[in-house]
Amino acid sequence: MKLGNYLTQIATAFLLFGCLSTLGQPREMITLQSGWKFAKGSNEKAAQIKFDDSKWQDITVPHDWAIGEPTVIDGNGDTGKLPWKGEGWYRKTLNIPVAWSGKNIILIFDGILSRPEIFLNGQLAGKWDYG
Repeated sequence: MKLGNYLTQIATAFLLFGCLSTLGQPREMITLQSGWKFAKGSNEKAAQIKFDDSKWQDITVPHDWAIGEPTVIDGNGDTGKLPWKGEGWYRKTLNIPVAWSGKNIILIFDGILSRPEIFLNGQLAGKWDYG
């Protein structure tokens, strides 16, 4: 009988915590798939806020620059003989509503192939060696 009471108490606690978690701040998730600019190659000034990217390619993400490139005849068949190595820059302007002032905003970047560096307002916000 004690085991039954113990299991009932655990089940009640899980239900209670589940209900309480819905009382927290509402969360808003927005995908940022459109409105991106892309340029392949190195560009030391591309992280600057006022950088002119008007001549860059308009894209949506996910994006794979290698798909638009010619295949590499002697390339690795495991990569479809696509020229996937190199440096590329992606830019997007975010318009943050005034109503979000003082709130936590989390940006999640997913699916970056290799050695990404993320800049926010011209400052390096993070980087890692793998995708």
